Amino acid sequence: MNQNQVSRDAVLAKINELNNNLYKLKLEFENYNKKVEEEDIKIKILLNAHRDNEIQHEQNMNATEMLEFIFNSPEPTPTTRPITHKRYNRRRNVLMLRFDGTIANTFKNCKAASVATGISYKNINQALNDTAKTAGGWKWEYEMEF
Repeated sequence: MNQNQVSRDAVLAKINELNNNLYKLKLEFENYNKKVEEEDIKIKILLNAHRDNEIQHEQNMNATEMLEFIFNSPEPTPTTRPITHKRYNRRRNVLMLRFDGTIANTFKNCKAASVATGISYKNINQALNDTAKTAGGWKWEYEMEF
């Protein structure tokens, strides 16, 4: 036998050994996956049984127990909006002012002023929020700020 033949046989033996190890690892991995799937199935069965138990309990409650459950449950806490909410700003009275500062007219809100005067409510709103000096040749202020 020559040296190339021996080294070739050694390499083939090593490849066979690695293939066997790979096959064993593959089998172990498959077994592990099966165990994980079995555990998942067990967990799902337990969860479904618990849910079914709760549903069955609710169905078996008589009228008295149901009323006790309803009336003893905690009441939701009411939510209140602060007065400074954005919608509150739309409800302020709007003043239409002459350039000398005297009041020409008063309106319930910006939209009402727009309808009465024919000036765009966007322009009135810009004058109210100081992004424009005037709207339609008039100064505009909220009544609270005047």
